[in-house]
Amino acid sequence: MYEQRVSELILQRIKWQGQDRWFNLVRLGSFLILLIFIYFLFQFHWGAGLASIYFALFGFYKLIDTHNKLKDALLLNNQLLELNKAELKVQEYDFSYFDEGSEYLDALHPYCNDLDLFGKQSLYQMMSRCTSIPGKNKLASLLKNPISKEKIETYQDCNRELENNIEFRQVLFALGKANRVDKAYRNEKVDKKELDQFLDWVAEDRNFTFSIPLVFLLFLVTTAIFILLIVKFSFTISFLAFIFSAYLMFKNNEKVSDILAKTAKNSQFLKNYSKIILHIEGTNFEAPHLRRLKSQFSEENISASKELRQLAYYTRQLELKYNFFGILINLFFLYDHYYSTKIEDWKEKNKSLLLSWFDAMADFEALNSISTLAYNNPDWEYPHTQDEKQIRATAVGHPLIHADKRITNDLIMPTLNHIKIVTGSNMGGKSTFLRTVGINVVLAQLGSKVCASEFYFPLIDMITSIRTEDNLSENTSSFYAELKRLKIIIDAVKEQENTLFLLDEILKGTNSNDRHKGAKAIIKQLLNKHGAGLISTHDLELGNLVTEHPDQIENICFEVEVTGDELSFDYKLRKGISKSFNATQLMRNIGIDI
Repeated sequence: MYEQRVSELILQRIKWQGQDRWFNLVRLGSFLILLIFIYFLFQFHWGAGLASIYFALFGFYKLIDTHNKLKDALLLNNQLLELNKAELKVQEYDFSYFDEGSEYLDALHPYCNDLDLFGKQSLYQMMSRCTSIPGKNKLASLLKNPISKEKIETYQDCNRELENNIEFRQVLFALGKANRVDKAYRNEKVDKKELDQFLDWVAEDRNFTFSIPLVFLLFLVTTAIFILLIVKFSFTISFLAFIFSAYLMFKNNEKVSDILAKTAKNSQFLKNYSKIILHIEGTNFEAPHLRRLKSQFSEENISASKELRQLAYYTRQLELKYNFFGILINLFFLYDHYYSTKIEDWKEKNKSLLLSWFDAMADFEALNSISTLAYNNPDWEYPHTQDEKQIRATAVGHPLIHADKRITNDLIMPTLNHIKIVTGSNMGGKSTFLRTVGINVVLAQLGSKVCASEFYFPLIDMITSIRTEDNLSENTSSFYAELKRLKIIIDAVKEQENTLFLLDEILKGTNSNDRHKGAKAIIKQLLNKHGAGLISTHDLELGNLVTEHPDQIENICFEVEVTGDELSFDYKLRKGISKSFNATQLMRNIGIDI
């Protein structure tokens, strides 16, 4: 499909580029012809000349407007072409075109850093098709925070519909990207600061108002006095006509400047959001939740896209306040008062609706991301929620491993009072398996497809200890950091019954005797609190705990086959304790004498 769309978009671009060149020639030619035409009409009659100027300006405006629409279409075409080329790379697990979401990394989060949810080649980068900050925040929140059973089923219903609506999905993304490459657009950090500042302003009470009729009255009076003073006295004296306007500009400068400071430079992202919302407003949906989200853009008979576009225009005009020509015009018209009042009127009218518009837009972008992930992985399946306290997965694999290299396994994992001890040699797949379980639980609990042929699960909390690091600023070693993490996990299991933990090589920073003794104590403590989870280890003796807790502990393992100097990994899960070792062989293979 992506290859076909690339071909179609290239043909479309060639056609429109030809039209664009034609429009450039027509604009130049028509401008020269109109000048000559107007000149001759003035020679005939001054009235005909004036009328011709009006019709010429109107016609030239329509020509430019049509050309600008073509340019917008070309810009959108370019972004769609880039997107489809990027989607082809995604098929080869190259996600570099899309945002990494590194700003959402959180070392204190129960699992996001351990499961590669954010950062380079992360789950977020694989699935994100968000361009707005509210959309990105929403998707990050879904990855970090499980949603309810009802919401999961609702999202699955939405994703099934959007999954096959590739035109809607791609245009939604491309509209955001097309505006982001505008030369007036700033970097994302500045954009986020401006958005936060804008939302703070919306929440504030009104602090400025000025009579709109008075603006027009002052314009008429000031203009009349200005002309009168020029005719009766001199051009220099005529500037006395601006005394009252200058007084008002000085008197209200602080309030107008405050509005300008809080709304300045917002016109680009407001225009951006308005186009995204306009696209949603013009699309029909079947899923009830999608229809509800769409209806939020038209509450109280107000069009969200139209209102945002209007505000973008107002803020763009107010930004001209400090322009030299803007100052001159302001002396006649007080347009900074006019647009400040318009902006404050807009806030009073829409402040109660604005956040719901942004929330609905964010939901659409997040669903766009999740449904694109589903479309790109047709062999994945939607999971099923259940009340039974266990995860049951068939052919579950890691979504970030290329499909050609991915090894899948089956798993039945009780989520209450049960621990599976995973043993195996180095590089055997233990850590990857823990991440496989964890990342698929994350996908399941945000309403997405999972990388499995079948997946049943209860709603669970999850916490991990897979990747612990030292902290120089806190003078904390990696071992102490792991101990702190383990304490957090034990407390979490104690406080919340249905918590799944994933622990990789616990207490690896101490000697073997301490490690065995400490790991054994932790396992027993977790069982006493009815905890459930997977614990990977090289300590084979921990597997003997199954004799003390036959109903609560199960041993599973990954094996390696050693043939001469060659190591062969099949990454298939087996029952029992691992019987293979490979550390010394790996050392020999890289040239370390044993």
